[in-house]
Order: sequence, then C-alpha cells, then structure tokens
Amino acid sequence: MADDKFSLSRFLGSFFQWLPWVKTIRFGLGLVMIIIAGFTVYKAFFVKTQQQTQRIIIKPGATAVIQQKQELPKKKFIPFVEGFVEQRNHNTMQSGIRVGLRFEL
Repeated sequence: MADDKFSLSRFLGSFFQWLPWVKTIRFGLGLVMIIIAGFTVYKAFFVKTQQQTQRIIIKPGATAVIQQKQELPKKKFIPFVEGFVEQRNHNTMQSGIRVGLRFEL
C-alpha cells in the first residue's frame, strides 16, 4: 500500500464502478441529514419571533373597538418524536420510536 502511486486510468475507471458511487451517495445523505438537523435546531431555538406592541389611549367619553388578528410565524420544518406499536399478520407485536422532520407548506 505504501508504494501505490497515482494512476489516471484507475481514477477514471472508478467512475464506472458501483462501490465509489454508493459511498458518495451515502456520504451525501449523511451530510444532508446533518444539515437538516442543524437547520431544525437553529429555527427552533435561535430565530426570534416578532412581537407586536400596541398602545391605546382612550379619552373620557369616547368609545373604542379594538380588533386585532395576530398571526404567528408559520413553521416549515417541525421535528417530531413518536412511539408506535403495530401488529403484523395477527401474531407479532412490534414497537418502536419514530424520529423525523415534518415539512409543512
């Protein structure tokens, strides 16, 4: 291994083999999962929400009707953790935990 030298033909030949592509795809999926998890933590804990302040002054003898609609910022990525129990073929019970990221429009 120490005396292996760079070979252009080996390098170009690796583009037509399946194992380097599987490793590349696996690395890419892992990187995407880390980015999504980091973005979720960022949105959940570090993004400031907008707060509305309102000052109302009513003088004596006057009436006021205040209608206020407050819209909360819509979350697009919602992390979730849920437990489940399922029965298959009417004889085996399986349980587990699902962890994921829900995307809502």
